[in-house]
Amino acid sequence: PLFAFLESLGPLVQKAFCCHESASTHRQLLSADAMTGAGRFWKVVGGQDQGGIVVREAKDLSSQLLHSRLSHGAVVEELLKAGHRLKYRKCSGDGPDTGWVSLIVSKKELLVPCDGRSSEDIW
Repeated sequence: PLFAFLESLGPLVQKAFCCHESASTHRQLLSADAMTGAGRFWKVVGGQDQGGIVVREAKDLSSQLLHSRLSHGAVVEELLKAGHRLKYRKCSGDGPDTGWVSLIVSKKELLVPCDGRSSEDIW
């Protein structure tokens, strides 16, 4: 229950909260993927011919599709990362405000890291 609550508050609040906890408690509250990538920004480079990329409600690939796709060129903030799956919060562009997307499909990158200041600034 505590992890779900912290997750809902976002990565900056998670980090602030965890800074006041012991290292042991910190490891229990957040997974390694959540700690290493939270706050990173990504740009959608896939889905140009399909009207964007597929967004799902949960991490599982069989979870429900959301009502629209995340647009090509959108910039998102990483909330959680599990393998090639990313839970995001949208910063710019069209599509669902939050959801799960695949970073790679059929050896093709759908999102690439960017600095988050501009959709043109890709690392």
